[in-house]
Amino acid sequence: MAQPSAVRDLTGGPGPGESNPSAAVDEPAGDVDKLRDQAAQIADSMVQLVHLFGSLKSRMIASADPDALPVFALVKLVREGPLRAKELAEHLCADPSTVSRQVAALVKAGLIERKADPDDGRASILVVTPSGRDRVAEHYVNRGHVIGPVISDWSDEERGTFLRLLTRYTERMTTHRDDLLTAMVSPSTVGASAAPRADAVAQFHPPTSRQPSRLQSSTERFN
Repeated sequence: MAQPSAVRDLTGGPGPGESNPSAAVDEPAGDVDKLRDQAAQIADSMVQLVHLFGSLKSRMIASADPDALPVFALVKLVREGPLRAKELAEHLCADPSTVSRQVAALVKAGLIERKADPDDGRASILVVTPSGRDRVAEHYVNRGHVIGPVISDWSDEERGTFLRLLTRYTERMTTHRDDLLTAMVSPSTVGASAAPRADAVAQFHPPTSRQPSRLQSSTERFN
């Protein structure tokens, strides 16, 4: 069964509407296996990273000053541009009432302002002020100081390569988010005809180990 376009595009194949001059040439089975193995390892690393940042964020929020300004909402407005409060809540995957309180705090601090929606005069949109943009710039500087030690022993070339590839990966994940969600919800539609290789299965079932397999750990992280 053919793979969704997002899966083909993310693995280096042609994206939607693109032609593939070498489509008539079968890709060697070894290359396909290597691609799938690497894709699975990348996915596993990303899941671990997401959980790590989620844990750090939860601890930071729990220990933060309750009166501190909601920087996350401010950053989202800078990235996405003017939004209605409802749209901001959707982007943040947050409860509208919570976002409403955050917006009120940001307006009071002069970091955002409400303006009439040009598409609907009865509604208002949230616009970041120059002071708000300065606060976000300060936030990014602070974030750089925090993350800096993690990559301090990397070469400039390594950091540049990682940034370039991670940015590219994130952009493709965002572009094909709906297709990826469909593939994750219905995994049987992706590569249904591909049987797992013996060596790939063996690494998840060590014959003498009683510890949970990597596959089990990965599944638990998704649940």
